[in-house]
Amino acid sequence: MIMTKLKTFIACMLAVVAIPGCGGQGNKGKLPAKAADTVQVASDVKAEGAVTYLNTADFISKVYDFKSHPDKWKYEGDTPAVIDFYATWCGPCKQLSPLLEELAAEYAGKVKVYKVDVDKEPELAAAFHVQSIPMLLWIPANGEPFVSMGLMPKEELKKGFDERLLGKTAQ
Repeated sequence: MIMTKLKTFIACMLAVVAIPGCGGQGNKGKLPAKAADTVQVASDVKAEGAVTYLNTADFISKVYDFKSHPDKWKYEGDTPAVIDFYATWCGPCKQLSPLLEELAAEYAGKVKVYKVDVDKEPELAAAFHVQSIPMLLWIPANGEPFVSMGLMPKEELKKGFDERLLGKTAQ
């Protein structure tokens, strides 16, 4: 009887640990161990169609000054954009990254793709209420931004780029 309860308890605890995925904050504040895992910020020169990594200062100048205008959205860019809030330890984030890199190249000059590491930029993560990652902030050139969470297939991402950001209709 006690052994059965113990096994049930252990199974429940394993489920609690496994189910949340990347929504938890267990690795918050930990930096990547390898230099290859580090990223450059947007102040470095980037090729057209490349994913750009943003820190808070870059975000404020290129996307939205949430400190000066916390209650009113004003996009600082002139091209639609997608911002991936991610963490280096997040499995779904690692799967999403190459898809966004491909789309950044495909939509070069039409849509900008940015990335924000939530562990390195906690102020940005808090400002946008990031609770689960990956979280994408979709920013049309005009109008209000919208959010999607979780890993999406490339076809769904492409549809979002075309229809929601560029205003193209499905064919």
